[in-house]
Amino acid sequence: MATLGHSRSDVLGPLPLRHLPDGEDVARGEADPRGGRPPRAGRWGAGLLLLLLLLSSGAERVGAGRPDKVKMVDIPGDVIFGGMFPMHERGTDEPCGSIKEEKGIQRMEAMLYALDLINRDSTLLPNITLGALILDTCSSDTYALEQSMEFFKSSINQDASDFKCKGGKKPIYTPPKPVVGVIGAASSSVSVMIANILRLFKIPQISYASTSTELSDKSRFEYFSRVVPPDNFQAMAMVEVVKAFDWKYVSTVADEGDYGEKGIASFTKLAENSGICIAAAERVLRNTKPEDFDLIIERLSEKPNARVVIMFVNEDNTRRLLAAAVKAGRTGQFLWVGSDSWGAKIHPVRDQEEAALGAITILPRRSSLAGFDKYLRALRPRQKGTPCSESGPYFDDDDDDEHLGSSSSSGSSSSSKIYSYGTVSSGNSGSYGSGVSDFSSDRFRTVYSSSSFSSGSGAQDYGSNFGKSGMDDYGSGSSSYGSNSGYGSSYGSSDYSSSGFSGSRGGYRGGSGGSGVVEDGRNCRNVWFKEFWTQHFNCTFRNPLPPGRRACTGHEDITHEQEGLVPFVVDAVYALAWALHELLEDTCGSVHLCPAVLPAPGGPLMLQYIRNVSFVGQQGREVKFNADGDAPGSYFIYQYQRINHNAYDYVLIGSWTEKRTRQHPLRHSTHRTQRWRSRLNLNASKMVWTLEQRGNGTHPISICSSQCPAGHIRNFQDSCCWSCVPCPEHAMIYNDTCRSCDLGWAPTPDKVSCYKLTPEYLTWNSPWAIVPLVFSSLGLLCTLLTTLTFIRYNATPVIMASGRELCYVLLSGIALCYMMTFVILAPPSTSTCTLLRLGLGLGLCTCYSAIFTKTNRISRIFNRGIKSIKRPSYTSPRSQIVICSGLVSVQLIGVVGWLIVEAPTTKEVHPYRLSAVLTCGISNISLILSLGYNMVLILLCTVYAFKTRKIPENFNEAKYIGFTMYSTCIVWLAFVPIYFGTNNDYKIQLASMCMCVSISASVSLGCLFTPKVYIVIFQPYKNVRQGSGPVKGPSNKSYGQSMRFTPRSQTAQSVLSVNHSGVVAPPPSTISQQVNGDSLTATPSLDDTSIT
Repeated sequence: MATLGHSRSDVLGPLPLRHLPDGEDVARGEADPRGGRPPRAGRWGAGLLLLLLLLSSGAERVGAGRPDKVKMVDIPGDVIFGGMFPMHERGTDEPCGSIKEEKGIQRMEAMLYALDLINRDSTLLPNITLGALILDTCSSDTYALEQSMEFFKSSINQDASDFKCKGGKKPIYTPPKPVVGVIGAASSSVSVMIANILRLFKIPQISYASTSTELSDKSRFEYFSRVVPPDNFQAMAMVEVVKAFDWKYVSTVADEGDYGEKGIASFTKLAENSGICIAAAERVLRNTKPEDFDLIIERLSEKPNARVVIMFVNEDNTRRLLAAAVKAGRTGQFLWVGSDSWGAKIHPVRDQEEAALGAITILPRRSSLAGFDKYLRALRPRQKGTPCSESGPYFDDDDDDEHLGSSSSSGSSSSSKIYSYGTVSSGNSGSYGSGVSDFSSDRFRTVYSSSSFSSGSGAQDYGSNFGKSGMDDYGSGSSSYGSNSGYGSSYGSSDYSSSGFSGSRGGYRGGSGGSGVVEDGRNCRNVWFKEFWTQHFNCTFRNPLPPGRRACTGHEDITHEQEGLVPFVVDAVYALAWALHELLEDTCGSVHLCPAVLPAPGGPLMLQYIRNVSFVGQQGREVKFNADGDAPGSYFIYQYQRINHNAYDYVLIGSWTEKRTRQHPLRHSTHRTQRWRSRLNLNASKMVWTLEQRGNGTHPISICSSQCPAGHIRNFQDSCCWSCVPCPEHAMIYNDTCRSCDLGWAPTPDKVSCYKLTPEYLTWNSPWAIVPLVFSSLGLLCTLLTTLTFIRYNATPVIMASGRELCYVLLSGIALCYMMTFVILAPPSTSTCTLLRLGLGLGLCTCYSAIFTKTNRISRIFNRGIKSIKRPSYTSPRSQIVICSGLVSVQLIGVVGWLIVEAPTTKEVHPYRLSAVLTCGISNISLILSLGYNMVLILLCTVYAFKTRKIPENFNEAKYIGFTMYSTCIVWLAFVPIYFGTNNDYKIQLASMCMCVSISASVSLGCLFTPKVYIVIFQPYKNVRQGSGPVKGPSNKSYGQSMRFTPRSQTAQSVLSVNHSGVVAPPPSTISQQVNGDSLTATPSLDDTSIT
């Protein structure tokens, strides 16, 4: 049987098995092996098919909610293209639900539209009429598998409708032509299901919408190709969009099945590599109930920071999900990013536009076909009592590319195509209209006669020697239809009488072989068009009219938005047609059906030509396939926006294109030499966001946690969220960890690296340096004035009695101590460090060596005077200088040896991690050893000062020495904890050292020299010897009479000598009577210079 848009019951006929030499059993019909021969399949494949066919034939068949009938579009032709479209939604209690206007009706009509264009094209498959066998998948993979049996069931079983009875003769089995390829399916899960079964029969398949990456695996889906890019490209485009808006925290929703699960898996893998976190991953099961969508929205709402939701969900589930968001009051909370299954369709957003505002969707790059829009809007439903006419289609003859042909014939051109029109019958039996179409010049004559499926007669007679040039070869001479069993020796002699079709090609060129398109555009070939019409216009054709329903007139104007994948349906049909065109040229020498390709070209050969096809399609873009049968990745990016107060539309905001350089990790191809790069273009000026969506004032924000401020690391609470923890001030941030910089290095302000610290040192303008410098300067000035005073009054009694030589040594040591402040505070260098190591210990040692020598001499003199009148040894000035020099030389030798052993240098110290101090390379131990000798001298001086505290009042210099040493001990006892207790503050250390040395020098200067200077300058009358004449000062004034001691024994003179000039002192019992005030005034003996 060959009817247009018919319904038929499936009756399983005998299924004989024939054993083949290669050991394979193939189910066969009774056709001649040269005609109607089915492809080979293995025992298991045949067994599986037999089981499926038994189940499908024995079970109740339900189509579009109507039991016992299976609707299909069956258009005869020289070559048959199969088609699978989701004409209905998935049903709940029945296999099929309501009609799908966009993905179903528009796409199926796009295939018929493409067949019309090809059938009237004089360059593509000239003289060959393309027919079609189009099935409904009802958006279900299992139902689609059952329906796909129609493509090859006739090859392995006999159907009663395939038997033709002519004039009461024996029924002849005439199986339908096999399909050369299948256009479809839409859903990836459906394509995966039918691809497995089509592979067994080696039937190529070209999908216009299936994008699952699984289908790129040619080891499993060898015969599958597609004119749309796979989901891995789509996932790449979606990741690029997410990255462009800096969204780091998103949720995902995917349909159960290959399309949703594989697509979202590709997105998740790419997202993880791009630092994008998945907050929640939801899945929509095949049998999800409406309340399950409410639960999905509730779970998505538990992650409020993940505002962006990535969707690999079909349009029906998208609509249900948006409805659930509206129901939950979550309108505006989520920003949807939809895959191509949403694309630019109206169905998912109809009546719930507010919930979809701002949504970003992607769709394979396409150009709308204006001709298809004109074609679709011209269609009208077939009404009862209005048969499909034999007149031409709705379009005018002058409509160039959109013209679908005419009813006139032409036999003069070798490439001419003759058109006529057939009739449509729906049901198991019916009557065809009758009519006669007589073509000129005996070339072709067709007689329509009444017929039925069970019996009838018809005659179609070719003129003698018809054999048209450049047209299909129906054999030479005359030929009678129905004379051959099967296809016969000539493919053109197939029996069309039962179909009621006429003409050299079985239909008009542009009507796809007997199209039911008639005047006023009556659509008789689409058996679902009436159902679409009633749903689209919310009316009914029933009579009588049901209450509350509006009657359909059939003249309503179709208003539609071209579905996004309609152009790809046309591309898929053209790809199959061009592949067949090239195959016929190479195999048959020209484009005609030669015996080598009858009844249909072999699947492997057809697949080879499909993969190598390349042409410019109706969209003006090149159509081709890569090694995996995939189309190049190129997408348009849309945003759903409010155009005006009550109008909404998808606005093109950008595009994404892939470029191949070497193999991408998501590819299944064995060619591992290429990967994929991409280019994303977004036009920010065209994007519109609602007030609720503007997170940062420009575009929505979808992050779990904000970026941590500089100097903080992320403490991850889970894989996507974190809290910010500050790093120590001396640490840099490396891979979200705090890494301390090395000593002498500090982190940059952004904490991404470390830089070398510039060493610090105490500068002259620092307050810590100014105070010691001023103090030392004053001390030096006082020391200079004291020295000048001593030099000026060097011969006066007070100066002479104080021990002039040791006083000068002591003053030099004091001056050296003051000058060390300048050395200590100078910028560290090798020279200053050398001076510091020499001068610091040497200055203190000079001071305390002189004091020690003086106190030791006083102690020895008075202790000897008590016990004996013998003069102590080494009390002369020369001896005192030698002793003092010897004590100083010990310090000098130690320091020089220290310099030799440890050369002076500078070093950096780090009191804190973020500070570097330039200082002399002196360790604390070395400093202690250097000052340790001075500490011993200080201690000895203090002991002798204490021992001489009770000498007579006239010798009270010992008391000043004692006070000096007590003060010095206090100063140094305070210095030690200050210096070593402030080890982390070099400023305090240096300032305390300077002050300690300067205070020590100042105590010595103030206590030992101030009284003498004061007497010399302000009390000159005391600077005389008792019993002698007045001492003349600078103005030759007399300040008093000098006094000379009465000579006594030599021993007494020796014992009482108390100064470096050899003054002879009276016995201890009379010393107090011979001292005038604070100064010793005993007159030295005449031979005082000889005292040793």
